[in-house]
Amino acid sequence: MTDGARFNSKLQKEIFAEYSAQAVQPEAGHLNDLCATARSHSIAIYLGCIERAVWPGSVRDTSDITRFIALESRSYVISISGLMRPEDIGTGSRWRDMVAAAASEPLADGGSCVAGPDGHWVVPPADVREQLLVATLDHARVREERQNFDPAGHYSRPDVTRLHVNRQRQSLADFAG
Repeated sequence: MTDGARFNSKLQKEIFAEYSAQAVQPEAGHLNDLCATARSHSIAIYLGCIERAVWPGSVRDTSDITRFIALESRSYVISISGLMRPEDIGTGSRWRDMVAAAASEPLADGGSCVAGPDGHWVVPPADVREQLLVATLDHARVREERQNFDPAGHYSRPDVTRLHVNRQRQSLADFAG
């Protein structure tokens, strides 16, 4: 398509510049109305801005990773992932035409989900359609599951594991004589 992984590509720089120019800027007040609505309904809203807090739009990227992080941290993990179809690309630039011509259906298949602190699904990965997902999270569940997770208490094994910090300057290569 556009050779998206190519570093220092003029085309990739153009695509990223257009992409980032459209980013939400909370400090500019772009989210003020959304924040006011959330506050008035006493709800939390999670949304990504460019690539900050949002995972790739793919069920394969969210289904296992989300559950693993939730179970490992004994916390809720909310994964908001993009859905992108060829018609979502738009028109009006060389790269958009290139991507649309080579695109399969869909480019990103979403997979937004919520895993609970026990690793079970609160909201399983969403299928390939636009939809509103709503979940009520009970913070008491985090405290309950933390009973199984005590890194500073009885799971702490300084007799077996220790952290050694080397404060010496490091280099990429060591040469032995």
